[in-house]
Amino acid sequence: MAFRILRLHGYPVSADAFHRFGEERFWSDTLEGYLKDERAVLELHKASKLIFPRESIMEHQQAWTRQFLAKLVEKDESDNRPRTHESLVKKKVRNVLSYPFRSDLEPVARKRNIEQFRTESSRLLKSSFSCTNFAGNDLAKLAVEDFNSLQSSHRRELQHLMLWLEEKGLDEMRLAKVRMGYCYFSAVATFSDADHSDARVLFSKHALLVSLVDDLFDMFGTHEEILNLVHLFERWDVNGPTSSQFSSELVETLYWAIHSTICENVEKAFPTQGRSVMNHIVELWVEMLKGMLKEAEWSKTNTIPTLEEYSTNATITLGVGAFLVPALYLAGQKLSEEVVKGLKFQKLFRETSNCGRLLNDSRGYEREAAEGKPNAVLLRMKQGKGGNGAEEEAMEEVERSIENLTRQVLEMALDENDYGQVPSEIRDMFWKSIQVFYLFYMKEDLYHASTKLVNVVESVINEPISLHENLG
Repeated sequence: MAFRILRLHGYPVSADAFHRFGEERFWSDTLEGYLKDERAVLELHKASKLIFPRESIMEHQQAWTRQFLAKLVEKDESDNRPRTHESLVKKKVRNVLSYPFRSDLEPVARKRNIEQFRTESSRLLKSSFSCTNFAGNDLAKLAVEDFNSLQSSHRRELQHLMLWLEEKGLDEMRLAKVRMGYCYFSAVATFSDADHSDARVLFSKHALLVSLVDDLFDMFGTHEEILNLVHLFERWDVNGPTSSQFSSELVETLYWAIHSTICENVEKAFPTQGRSVMNHIVELWVEMLKGMLKEAEWSKTNTIPTLEEYSTNATITLGVGAFLVPALYLAGQKLSEEVVKGLKFQKLFRETSNCGRLLNDSRGYEREAAEGKPNAVLLRMKQGKGGNGAEEEAMEEVERSIENLTRQVLEMALDENDYGQVPSEIRDMFWKSIQVFYLFYMKEDLYHASTKLVNVVESVINEPISLHENLG
């Protein structure tokens, strides 16, 4: 636990101390038989999730602890024990296995921790205790009130976003209202502080617009409409074009929604940044739109790009630059042009985007194959040796890349020495973005399987914690 807390807060703690815990026999050979101590193994497993590149001992530790915890769950299931009588430790084990650290988003974890809080469950080594001076019920009450208060703010922000959809004429577009809920949930998970309201709202607007533009390029937009939208942003004018310059009402609706969102973002960022960030945000949107145009042209001409060509372009078209970076200007940290154009920020941005794209491709490649789109998994299959194992080999290669990128982003996010020029709060938001990607693409493409995330979103945004039930 100490290792996990120190590493999460940026202290340069080494994983070498875990060598002595690397084997199951260490636990089973002890006098007290600590292998039966589920809590200790659970803590060891949670610590092993904070793995950096080149930490093989942590890989081994992660593997055996997960196997051990999984056996506990399997044993309970084979005994057909009702979940209502399940211990708090077993519930935590299930949560860790079902929602690994990378997808254990802050608002989800915060609510679960409050709901599972029990004043009588405090523990020190082998002894259970309850300190009479420790006002556990008061602490729980404050936590519940704080969560519910912030959740009320979230509902007001989401209501504002739904009204914005109607005002901009976007509410009737494909799945716009459902997707706005997901976009806002992502914003809550990334910008979790109470004073990050502007960042949450603008992140959500940008993300929803990226999704709608992607639909235009992929599904129902004509080639003329696609070119028109790209050219309008290439010739960016803060006053906007005249009505005669739009090829269709759809392009006009999308353009003005994006235009107003960029202008709102720039205006709200100025007090903190002390400069206009207009050029950078427009540049990020143009880069993404041109990347989407390239993908549309590949589909139109049945062109199969090389894996390198696809990867370079697909990292851009995921849209992280268009929806995350503009919101970072509203997170209360001053970001100079030197920092955002610097090598460290750009590497964080690039590796986060790469990881998100590979997670998206690995969970949605069958759907994209049916739609005739290039995909990282499919392209690896084509360049492989072929045969029955081609798909499995391609998936294994992609999973290894995802794992490596995840570790890199985590290490960069916690590295105060080499990445200190990027504020730690900003680095943390790149890491939280990785966690959002892991939730959306944990086992399948949940963003497109629209009914599967409803329960998670509803729980965090619309379901307050009952104080009576929590303390009862």
